[in-house]
Amino acid sequence: MIISKTPIRLTLFGGGTDYPLFFKKYGGETLSFAINKYSYVIVKKNNLHNDYKYFLSYKNIEKVNRISKIKHPSIRETLKFMKINDGLEIHYTGDIPAKTGLGSSSSFTVGLLKSLYGYLNKKKNKKQIAKEAIHIEQKMIGENVGCQDQISTAIGGLLNIKYFKNDFLIKRLKLENYNKNKFEKSIILFFTGIERFASKSLKSQLKDTAEGKNIGRLLEIKDQVQEAKKIFSKNINIKDLGKLLNENWKIKRELSKTVTNKKINEIYDIAINTGVYGGKLVGAGAGGFLMFVCDQKVKDKIKKKLYKLKSLEIKVDTIGSSLILK
Repeated sequence: MIISKTPIRLTLFGGGTDYPLFFKKYGGETLSFAINKYSYVIVKKNNLHNDYKYFLSYKNIEKVNRISKIKHPSIRETLKFMKINDGLEIHYTGDIPAKTGLGSSSSFTVGLLKSLYGYLNKKKNKKQIAKEAIHIEQKMIGENVGCQDQISTAIGGLLNIKYFKNDFLIKRLKLENYNKNKFEKSIILFFTGIERFASKSLKSQLKDTAEGKNIGRLLEIKDQVQEAKKIFSKNINIKDLGKLLNENWKIKRELSKTVTNKKINEIYDIAINTGVYGGKLVGAGAGGFLMFVCDQKVKDKIKKKLYKLKSLEIKVDTIGSSLILK
């Protein structure tokens, strides 16, 4: 039995510039980090179920004899990519549900690759696994997804990623313990209660990118990464970080009409009026989690104001995807 543990991620800055449609022409850059919420993927040889070759357990149960009959797109295409002929059991569980903007689908694909390579007793470095996950999601499944989720979840830590036409440059930003603790304590997330498929949310945004309608805004978003790196290069000023996130959110809302809605705007306004320094909707938009940056006193107040919403506090994961049982 092989079990992989793969973190999910939070994007801080540069989201939207990690799509090939943009970065192959303009270059992209993001700042994101993995958090201590995980996807777990179990892979084992199917020795018990003689009536079918593949037994799959996630939100649904699948029992099939051919890979082509598998309904779960990531499992189906990853098994095609790996060319494994053994009968398998594959089980998934996670700390965070899908369709919440935290990159759980890419975390799953990365974790599945990690587990399958463990099953085959093969070694692959984390960057290579990230590249393979990107290929599977973008080329084989045909999802409208970027590249930062797979890299962040595979490698872990606070990452500055630059995207070029044919490769990525990945730099891990080191945080002293004092700054790491200060940063972690300043963040709180609230689930909007709205689930959505990132691929659908991004359809109109990518159409606008292809037509050149939102290039100026994406270039602004890319430039913000440089400002953010300055904040993280010294004693972190949480207020400055929050203000920059607020500016990022203003630009992001202009990328597409599908990014936000009345409910999301209302929650955001309540948070700002309560005293948070700034925040943004995590992921492609339209739903999922809102992330805010504030001090502890404000965090306590906003929890009371938004008591009907599920809140989440996090820590930075520095390990990335790993095998916890082999």
